[in-house]
This record gives sequence, C-alpha cells and structure tokens, in this order.
Amino acid sequence: RRRTGGSEQGRGMATAGASAGAGAGVGVGAGVGAGLRSWLGCGPRGARNRGALSIAAACVALFLFGFHLTVVNQPLDAIAKEFGFASSPATSGAVVSAALCGGLFGSLLSSARAVIKLGHQRALAFIVLPLYLVGGEICGVAQSVSALIFARLLVGLAMGFASVIAPLCVAAVAPPKFSSTLGLVAQSSVLCGVLAAALAPALLPGGFESLQQDWRLLFRLQRSFVVVQGACLLSTVTPNSFDFEEAQGKLPAPAVAPKPSFAGVDAGEFRGISEAKLSPDADGSRSTVTVVLLFIFQQLSGVGGVLYYSSTLFERAGMSSGIFPNVAVGLALLFGSLVSIALLRFVSFRNLLLASFGGMAAALFVLVVALIPWSPQSVFGASGVPPHIVLVSVLTYIGLFGLGAGPLPAALVPELVAVTNRERAASAGLAASW
Repeated sequence: RRRTGGSEQGRGMATAGASAGAGAGVGVGAGVGAGLRSWLGCGPRGARNRGALSIAAACVALFLFGFHLTVVNQPLDAIAKEFGFASSPATSGAVVSAALCGGLFGSLLSSARAVIKLGHQRALAFIVLPLYLVGGEICGVAQSVSALIFARLLVGLAMGFASVIAPLCVAAVAPPKFSSTLGLVAQSSVLCGVLAAALAPALLPGGFESLQQDWRLLFRLQRSFVVVQGACLLSTVTPNSFDFEEAQGKLPAPAVAPKPSFAGVDAGEFRGISEAKLSPDADGSRSTVTVVLLFIFQQLSGVGGVLYYSSTLFERAGMSSGIFPNVAVGLALLFGSLVSIALLRFVSFRNLLLASFGGMAAALFVLVVALIPWSPQSVFGASGVPPHIVLVSVLTYIGLFGLGAGPLPAALVPELVAVTNRERAASAGLAASW
C-alpha cells in the first residue's frame, strides 16, 4: 500500500506539474489576450486607444492623398519617354489629371447612402485602403499608358473618398477639447505626403540620378504606409462612434434639450464668430454653402498655378532647378501648417483665414511685380529684379496657404456643419475643390 500510494502520489505530482505548466502557458496566452482586449476594450481607456488608432489610420490616408497628388510630377518626363508620349501634352495631361478626375468622383460618391451607413472606419478599411493598394501597385507595373491612366484613376478615387471620410473620422473620434487641433494635424498629413513625394527619389537605389530608370519604385513606396493603415484599421473596425449612431437615429434623444447652437455647435464653444451672430441652421443649407464657398475660394487663390509651376518660376529667375523647388515648397507648406496648429489656441479660425488670404494676396502682388518684363531682353533675370525676391514671394505665398487657406476649409466642416449633414457638406465642398 505504501508503494502503491507512493507511485500514485508521484503520478499525482507529475500530473499536477504538467497541469501547472500547461496552465502557465495558457495563462500567458490569456494574459496577452486580456491585455489586448483591455487596450482595445469597451472602457474609457480602450475607447481612447481605438480612437488614437482611427486618427492614425485617417492621417495615413491623407498622407497618401498628398503623396499620390504630386509623386507623378518628378518622373513625368521619364514616363513620357518610356511610353512614347513626350511630344503629346494631351497625354501628359491625362496621366496627371486622371487622379483629379478620380478624386472628383470619389468625393461625390462618398456622400452616397451606402457609404454613410458603412461608417467612417469601415469606409477607410473597405474602400480607401484597397483602392490605394491596387491603384499604386498597378502604377508600379504598368506597361502601357492606358494602364497607367487607369491606375491613376483608381488612386484618384481613393483620394476623393479619403479627402471626405478621413477628416470626418478624426472629428468623430477626437475628444471635443482637441477636435480642432487634431483636425489640423490630420490636414497637415497631406502636406507631409507632398514633402515625402518630393524627397522620395532620394530613396531610389541610385538616388535622383536613377529616376529615369527606376521611376516605378516611387509608386511602390506606398506599401509600407498602406500596411500601417491596414494594421490600424483592423484594430478599429468596431461599433461606430456615438455621433455616427446619432446621425443614423440609433441613439435615443437626450433627456435635456441642447442649447441653441449654430449647426449643432454650442455658441460658447465656437471660435471665429461672435455669439451675437450665431443662429440655428436647421436644414444645414447655410453652413453647406459656406463650406462650398471656402473650398472654391481656396482653389481660386491661385495655389494650383504656383504649386505646379514653382520649378519653372525658380528656373527662369536664374536659380538652379532640380529637387530644390519641390522640397522648398513642401517645407513651406508644412511650416505654415505647424504654425497654424500652434496658433489655433490663441487665434480664431476667422482671423487665421483673413491673415492667410490677405498675406497670399500681398505675396502674389510682389511676385507679379517682380515678373513684369521691365526690359525687352527677358522676362526673368535681365529685368534687374534679384531672383531672391521671386523665391521669397513664392515661399511666403505657399507658407501662408498652409497657414489657413489650405487646411482650414476641411477642418471647419465639423465645426460648421451638424452631424447629420457633415458627409454631404464635405462631399459638396471637396467636389467643388476638385
């Protein structure tokens, strides 16, 4: 009995040890799973973490927007030479403007009922991300001009959806105290993408000298950012935010009636318009018209001409071209946006817009005066105007655009428009912009 009891005790100890080891392994796995569920859980901390990931995914989508908007500019000559349309300005224009046409249709489709019901995070995950991935990859392997134009059209669709959905996603999940600041940070991601596209040729195996042969690699650089966006979205494709549920009528009405507000924004919280001028906007028509006009004036400010022809301006003013103009313009845009974020706590939206448009007008006036053909020999250089005047005026104009006229119209949509009308107002404004 003693021997039997001993052997049974030994087997019991071994079984207990194995169970303890297995339990430890299960415990580690359960601990990791519990930690992940806690980090992305339903409590306040989990909501904050999911919100941070959603904002990161929206910023990546806007970063790719800026990247694809300008990445084709530098290798356009190499693309035209390879595909044989160097002498066809119409084909070159089609390659560049295919993304713009896609952006127009994408921004219009983003207000469709099916997209609105899908929700912001799911729209970024199931519409924007696949279009970026497929369009960018086709750009990198295209063997004909038609394939490249088709790929640019897909990328443009992603850009159009992202330009509407991403800012609204940030506004939906951001804490009210930091909603405006985070909205500007998201818009600054576009400028970071523009700067990244200007610096992208430096990452090629042979640097800028190999741009003629390795231009396809520029479009494939988006892969890492698409992966980051996908990783963030896979963790946040969860039940929609409260304001989205409220817009769909899935939440009960509040017990206490809200204070009179302008488009759903409390009069005491809205900066830029005095309380005496605020009035309810029940149907959202007035705020929608304001948003559309902001985007129209943004594009009528002349930014397209200065951005697309900055290299020509610098070159004809007697300065070396190359990478300098694109990088300088990207840095000026980013600097203006960072200044706007820093000033937002002390300056109203209205004053930022006034300073931006007024300063841009003054900079353009100086630029036009500097480019007047004072002598018949040459419009540039020989006129006696120092080239640095052209440089300073162009960079000042671009920096002031980044201060207000560039990022603020999109950031103002959540501030001006009620939740139920945001998608439609943003879609109309971005369509006018495209």
